Amino acid sequence: MCKGAMLTEDNDTIAAISTAPGVGAIGLVRLSGPDSIAIADRVFVGSKRPSEMEHSRVQFGRVVRDGAVLDEVMLTVLRSPQSYTGEDVVEISCHGNPLILRDVLSAVIDAGARLATGGEFTRRAFLRGKMDLCQAEAVMELLSAQTEEAKRVALSQVRGRTSQEVARLREQVIRAKVELDASIDFPDDVSDEALMGSDTARGGSSVKLLLDTARELDAMISAFAASQQAQRLPTAAIVGKVNVGKSTLLNALLAEDRVITSESAGTTRDRIDADLALSSGRRVRLSDTAGLVVPRDELDVKARVKMEEAVRSADFLIMVFDASSPLEDEDAQLVKTWGAGPAVLVLNKIDLGERWDPSVLVGKCGDLSQAPVVRTCAISGLGMDELDGALDKLLCAVTPEVPSEACVVGTMRNERLLQRARDAINAALAASHTGSWPEFASSDLAEALGAFNEFLGIDVGVDILDEIFSRFCIGK
Repeated sequence: MCKGAMLTEDNDTIAAISTAPGVGAIGLVRLSGPDSIAIADRVFVGSKRPSEMEHSRVQFGRVVRDGAVLDEVMLTVLRSPQSYTGEDVVEISCHGNPLILRDVLSAVIDAGARLATGGEFTRRAFLRGKMDLCQAEAVMELLSAQTEEAKRVALSQVRGRTSQEVARLREQVIRAKVELDASIDFPDDVSDEALMGSDTARGGSSVKLLLDTARELDAMISAFAASQQAQRLPTAAIVGKVNVGKSTLLNALLAEDRVITSESAGTTRDRIDADLALSSGRRVRLSDTAGLVVPRDELDVKARVKMEEAVRSADFLIMVFDASSPLEDEDAQLVKTWGAGPAVLVLNKIDLGERWDPSVLVGKCGDLSQAPVVRTCAISGLGMDELDGALDKLLCAVTPEVPSEACVVGTMRNERLLQRARDAINAALAASHTGSWPEFASSDLAEALGAFNEFLGIDVGVDILDEIFSRFCIGK
């Protein structure tokens, strides 16, 4: 567990609004601590007092303060240790009006609770053994996940799979260290074969056990790199010559007027980014860019630089063309310059008629022969469903695949701890080829165990906990 003062039990009771800011159907005020139920008795009026309710029971009633009804609510009692934090917990489900939630929170604070700090509910869950540190970190990762891979990794950690794998590797290192320490303390009783040879009576030689552990750590570290790439929110740059409707297309995809548009060419000069949630649930960051023109002044030059930056950093392009006007040199330049990568071709303004066939465009660059072609009228919204589907398929194609069975850690901190453990194990293995084995190897394995312990939250310092839980929102 945690070393230092933070291991001491907090005797106060905390409260916070645990639902997201804004208006919703339901809002939740959560209390946790030894006086949670007593505080609920002071503010809740129902058929039973909360102190008379059994664990996990729900009751309808009213929250009152100074005789005035603040809201009609559903109140749930979760008794220690069968709660998220391991303490007595009370959850008050209110109408999701921020004014009501504020009043209810104020009432429970006046009745004896204090406002929780960021991540304090999860921190208490960790300190009371309801989860290890890897699982606690993953709670925030799950809340902030923006891609399917990020959600998969965080959920796997919350459910304890990653912790179980790391705990198993830690046990292997402990077994190897026990063998080494025994050979140091009782050299006549432990043979070299038991440490380095084929003696498997006690689970295999120390060297074999460490080699297997290092290989598994290598696999987890490699999987982290691939997973991080898959977790990154993909980006798509919207490119095309001036006045083809790029900004109007962005607004149509977002279903809001995110970007100023006009009939005048060159309205958009700066790069504008916006996140789009597709109908499949996948997300992509779109970058609207200035139209492709021959620079005439300093602003055109700066706009061109911003556009090229967006193209270089994009995972794929949305190339927009005016279907109602003949193809021009700028269209051909667009295809020749950036047509080698993944792209969707959008023929916009089809309500004004089509003046050319997309095969003419594709013929200018063979790499675009497989690119999907979508016909749209961004002003009316025609073709937006088809474009949504084309973007979704392209997202699947450009997102790296991570085997579903791969055990992946979710944070850079944890990946570095695995690297530290692996490097220490490799140092121990290197010592096996020198005269310093097993004394130096035992010291290296102690370093590996320290990394595993920090990963799981065994004997960690307050500063580490402060750094981790400082990223949490209040109420979680």
